[in-house]
Formats: sequence, C-alpha cells, structure tokens
Amino acid sequence: MQPTTSLLALNFALAGAREGFGPFLGVYLQQQGFEPASTGLAMGLAGAAGLVATTPLGALID
Repeated sequence: MQPTTSLLALNFALAGAREGFGPFLGVYLQQQGFEPASTGLAMGLAGAAGLVATTPLGALID
C-alpha cells in the first residue's frame, strides 16, 4: 500500500469515528443531566479549537 493511500484510509477512518461519535455523545450527556445548549456549546467550541489548531499545523507541515 502506498503512503498516500494509507494516509487517506486513516483520515477516512478517523473522520468516520469523530462524526459518528458526536451525536451519541450529545444524547449521552443529556441523559446525564446536561442541558442541550451547554452540550452544543462545548461540542462547538471543541470543533472550533480543532479547526484553529489544525490549520496552522497543516500549513507548517506542508
């Protein structure tokens, strides 16, 4: 397997895990007593922090 194919497969698997896990985490936290607004805010901030961290690091690597 070529390195680019391996990297694409890893990226696909990680994206699937991240996007598939998010809705279940929200439902789980609501069942534990968290308010939907605070759960959404925390998940949104986590996504934004990941975007902010990934962009400069990706540019640095490239």
